[in-house]
Amino acid sequence: MQWYKLIPVNFAALFIAISYYYRSPYLFLFSIPLILLAYKLSKIPRIVNSESLAKFMKKLNIKECCNIVFNDNAELYAFFPSKLEDSIALVGESHCVIKKNGQILIYDKYEGIEEAINELCKE
Repeated sequence: MQWYKLIPVNFAALFIAISYYYRSPYLFLFSIPLILLAYKLSKIPRIVNSESLAKFMKKLNIKECCNIVFNDNAELYAFFPSKLEDSIALVGESHCVIKKNGQILIYDKYEGIEEAINELCKE
């Protein structure tokens, strides 16, 4: 986790504590934009195409992993594994299909991307 994501949360907690101590609800209002800022900084982008997959990989600080590819028909390849080459992960609308050493693994989209990074990109 990057340190800049924690700064708004810490200041929001500080404003909430001070507003409770001084019994002033106006100080509590300063924490609301800070909480929204923390949410915006830590928000994970939705993966709907290859560009959004690249943004997601950039958010995870993965420089180059060409074995993770977005494909609209990724679920189809789970039933026909011979069409996939080895050591590749296909990310679809709702699932991630990983083929490694002739074995097919099917995960949820985000869980599968994390598993593919651990198995394919860290070699």
